[in-house]
Amino acid sequence: MKLSHEMIDGMGGMGKDNPQYSAFKEHCFTAFTTLRRSSSLILNLFALMQDANIPDIKFWGDQAVHKVEERFCLGLSDQEAVNFFENLINRSLEAWGPVVIDRLHGLVQGWRT
Repeated sequence: MKLSHEMIDGMGGMGKDNPQYSAFKEHCFTAFTTLRRSSSLILNLFALMQDANIPDIKFWGDQAVHKVEERFCLGLSDQEAVNFFENLINRSLEAWGPVVIDRLHGLVQGWRT
């Protein structure tokens, strides 16, 4: 998950007293739990798409469905999955990899023009 500090600033900053950031997290949790409830349908669709020459699915081959299944955290209860997702949001703010990739992307785009 990629969530930058600039995105958080655009919502008015972090904190429980910020209604925009709280609403963002609640929407994330609702979307995640809703997708988890439809996981069998989504996993079946991914299984059917394995031979469709979609680059990312083709790259992972038979593991594509398994990777999606892992991301749904189906072994967790809904509350545990929400806690997992909240930790994912928090960890994404501490990640330096996406910042480096964004800077490199900006440099390459500047070099191309």
